[in-house]
Amino acid sequence: MARLSGGIGKNILSNWSALFLGIVVSFFLSPYVVNKLGDAYYGLWAVLMQFTGYLNLLDFGVREAVIRNASRANAKAAERKLNRVYSVSLLLYTLIALACILISVIGALSLEYWLDVDAAKLRDAQVAIALTGATIGLSFIFNLYSGILLGLQRFDIANAVTIPFTLVRATAIVLALGAGYKIIGLALIQLGVSVASGVLMIVACRMQVRRAGMRLRFRLLRYRHAVRLAKKLLGFSVQVLISNIGQRITFASDALVAAAFLPVASVTYYAIAGSLVDYFRSFAVSTVQVFSPMASHHHALREQDRIRNTLLSSTTLSLVVGAPVIIAYIVLGEPFIGLWMGERFAAASGTILVALGIGMVLSPAHHAMASVLYGLGKPHIVARCRIVEAIANLTLSLILVQRYGLVGIALGTTIPHLILTGLVLPWYACYAAQLRLRDFYTTVVLRCAVVSVPFLIGAIGLRRFVEFESLVSFFIAVGLLTILHFVVFMAVYFGKDGFKRPGANITSMLQGEFWRSQDSTNRAAVL
Repeated sequence: MARLSGGIGKNILSNWSALFLGIVVSFFLSPYVVNKLGDAYYGLWAVLMQFTGYLNLLDFGVREAVIRNASRANAKAAERKLNRVYSVSLLLYTLIALACILISVIGALSLEYWLDVDAAKLRDAQVAIALTGATIGLSFIFNLYSGILLGLQRFDIANAVTIPFTLVRATAIVLALGAGYKIIGLALIQLGVSVASGVLMIVACRMQVRRAGMRLRFRLLRYRHAVRLAKKLLGFSVQVLISNIGQRITFASDALVAAAFLPVASVTYYAIAGSLVDYFRSFAVSTVQVFSPMASHHHALREQDRIRNTLLSSTTLSLVVGAPVIIAYIVLGEPFIGLWMGERFAAASGTILVALGIGMVLSPAHHAMASVLYGLGKPHIVARCRIVEAIANLTLSLILVQRYGLVGIALGTTIPHLILTGLVLPWYACYAAQLRLRDFYTTVVLRCAVVSVPFLIGAIGLRRFVEFESLVSFFIAVGLLTILHFVVFMAVYFGKDGFKRPGANITSMLQGEFWRSQDSTNRAAVL
């Protein structure tokens, strides 16, 4: 148990560091890219990114299956099992990569039939799609090695590979756009950075497997053995695929709907608000993804108490750290966008951000629940919920866009997501973890809401009485409120002794010890 949980804090911090750098780079790079490309080209690029983003669904969820099996193999030092999973997964990913490249080429050739742009932009878009398809195809193979690293609980090493190339990519984009290149230049940069970082990821993975006392080798299995193992991997991953399809439709179809019913240039206004929501979603996922192999470990050992504690820890952590961001989006989104992207985007994009932000209130807990359910081998629960949400989302968006425009699309996303994250998924997750739903709402949701009240009051005060002169003053004000939020969190959860050993207290919560020490009225109870 010590080996599994001892690095939780380090893994979460490394995830945050990589994500923070990515967000900061994208944050300061986005206005530059918009200004250099112009509304039309940037709107086109946003549509292409969502279109090619669907190619990521070809992963079929194999990476999650690799993570789960690598974690189990590492726990038992089962080198033979690890290499069997590695060999079959590599063959699967090679076929997937080839299919991805082929689909992107077909998509590029058929682009003229559904996208109404001039000939020059059409040619650029076709080349960009083909290059992006090649990038995604190669990334599948590289993801196999990063998946093994994550299964070994070495998120820190995977992030150490990613971080330098984030800076390389940003520098290359600035130079390329400054030299007059458009979306083709951006696509070429993505391809080059993906290949370079992928090769380094392979080297890092092999070194870490060796340090774990195993060697990573490709083995040709007998046909029937390979097919049996492939079916086992796909049996888990197909549910992840269904879940990913639902999530992709829910969160990555908005720009396509907007482009179909509204001028392409208007997509930029939605993309600005949508990019902020994407940042938050990435933050939420990076916070809780370390709990998936932990839940898998406890499930294998039939440690039901620890499974419940893992669900409590992951949902509490996600809601506490996510609340300041969501509140800032809803209350301070409009002035922030005005400072960040320019006043002409503030009103329209700010309104969209408010609509999307309301739907994200319990979304951090939703990602935590999904992570734990994956670890418990129950991805089908998440898959069913997300598919229903996706259908409702797309239906509402297509209806509401015709009357309310971009805001209608945002509402089409918000309404189903609120129902999923507030009611449906909590019931399923609590049932799977044998936790009373009432305990979840009182122990997690209610206490997190209490912690968030001072930040909410402070944000409303800033909006009403403060006129920000720059992003620096904005971040200082929000940063001070965030410190207050942390202080209130420590007081509510750990009482007067919370500040004596804050690091130890938080570690106790992450590892589940905190919940076992709680009063019986706040402890998890078996159904």
